[in-house]
Amino acid sequence: MKFGQQLLQKLFHFLISSGILWPNYATAHHWYAVLLLGWRDQEGMDQIQQALRLDPVSPNINGLFGNFLMEARQFDKALEQFRKTVELDPQQYNSRMRLGFAYAVVHRYPEAESEFKKAEEISPDSLYSLGALAYIYGLEGKKNQAERMLSEVKVLAEKAGHPWIVCLVYVGLDLKEDAIRWLARAYDEDDFYFNIKDPLLDPLRSDPGFHDFERRVQSGE
Repeated sequence: MKFGQQLLQKLFHFLISSGILWPNYATAHHWYAVLLLGWRDQEGMDQIQQALRLDPVSPNINGLFGNFLMEARQFDKALEQFRKTVELDPQQYNSRMRLGFAYAVVHRYPEAESEFKKAEEISPDSLYSLGALAYIYGLEGKKNQAERMLSEVKVLAEKAGHPWIVCLVYVGLDLKEDAIRWLARAYDEDDFYFNIKDPLLDPLRSDPGFHDFERRVQSGE
């Protein structure tokens, strides 16, 4: 874990435990859980569940709870949670994207593609919906479409500082070495979406290059 993230986690812990941020302030628990996702799983799950008890109809809080279920590989529960999140706000971009990725990890590719297209309709210029569609086309075997989109995704990702989505496109194309290289960039460049425990990365986990990178992340280098 990088030093900056450790400091933020300690700060939120202090603010919540000391009562400076009200214990019944759902947003504080939500953002603390955001910082814990991918690093301190049980504490993060506790925080997001507390936020959910305080604000059960927030799409953002419900969505993050789904992310924790995904990370725990509770895919059926995650799908149910993301569907609920979409019902709360069908026009929320993040809800559609989360549901699409949940469908992808359980190999329900047509449903994933449908959700990513709905997300693209909500936010036509989004890098992430473009990248997600390239990712799912790769998984569906539509390699030519995925490869044509990859160049545009890379250009946009360079401008936005989000290498993570390029990594996912390479995962979809089953190009593990390239995926791990862009994953390392996401870590080095502090991409907000970086999460070493994300199930979307599971196709890489048997690769020796991923093992080397994972050891580096665990050591905090």
